[in-house]
Amino acid sequence: MKSNYIGIDLGSYCTRIYIKKDNKIIKTKSLIALDTNNNEKILLGEEADNIKEREPQNLVVKRIIKKGKIEDDELTLLMLKEILKKNKINKKIINPSVLLSVDDNLSNIDKTNLIETIRQIGTKNIYVLSSIKLIAYGIGMDFSKNTGRMIIDIGYEKTQIAVLSLNDIVAYTCIDIGGNNFNDNIIEFLRNNYKLIVGPKEVENIKKQLKTDNLIISGRNVITDHPEKREIKKEKILDCLNNTIGALTKEIKKVLGKISPELFNDIASMGIIISGGGSMLDQLIEKIEDNMKIPILNTINPDENIIKGIKYILDNDIRIGNKII
Repeated sequence: MKSNYIGIDLGSYCTRIYIKKDNKIIKTKSLIALDTNNNEKILLGEEADNIKEREPQNLVVKRIIKKGKIEDDELTLLMLKEILKKNKINKKIINPSVLLSVDDNLSNIDKTNLIETIRQIGTKNIYVLSSIKLIAYGIGMDFSKNTGRMIIDIGYEKTQIAVLSLNDIVAYTCIDIGGNNFNDNIIEFLRNNYKLIVGPKEVENIKKQLKTDNLIISGRNVITDHPEKREIKKEKILDCLNNTIGALTKEIKKVLGKISPELFNDIASMGIIISGGGSMLDQLIEKIEDNMKIPILNTINPDENIIKGIKYILDNDIRIGNKII
């Protein structure tokens, strides 16, 4: 039955699952809290995230997907089964056919490990497709012609840069720059310049404030060890990201340097598509565009483009994916 389909995007930050029968997308942070005394799961997803940086000694919060690959087979399988059980999917869908998003930078061993882990949730058939191609389908891009299009996918821990033409990827690279690097930039800047220590959750709050001119930042003074609030202009926070953004644009230019002048001209005239949760940082697009001198095109909810692509294919023809025997 065509309704017996599910799609899976295992991300370092979030895992998304599309259930065709219910026309439903399930989103869960890729985190598990474990009791170190017996290595048993205590909390999953958002619940695990809520105690991160606040864990008692007997608990540890683990990120189970890193740079698109599985860090722990058993925990990943446990997470997937828990998600399906919590949403009662395993009672409504028996032996589903699965469309799985796979990053192009993964080794054959990592791809096989990913596929075999998915197989253990009780699948009938598994189809895989490049996450870059899924983004293209998710945003409605027509890359079947001999016109060059570029996609930059900024994730939590990595960025994929690809040029597509004639239904395939003609140039690609994956670099270790992602949203977490922006977080590290901000943490280091505040400590070095304001003697202020902030945690990951406060960094997320800082990034949300970047639409305002002045930011109110709460942390702990490294010298006095007292709580402290500082008002800092957003330009100073944005400036501390310049080195990372510069490194990112350097890699984009390297990929553009590998393609033909014709494909380059296509991209220069039509613009570069930016995708992924890491691309949602305020003014990031403007900074990349200023460095590249090429239009950078944003998409609606760029962190959801892969799962949108999965939905498109499952709603139309799963055979667009590559079937795994």
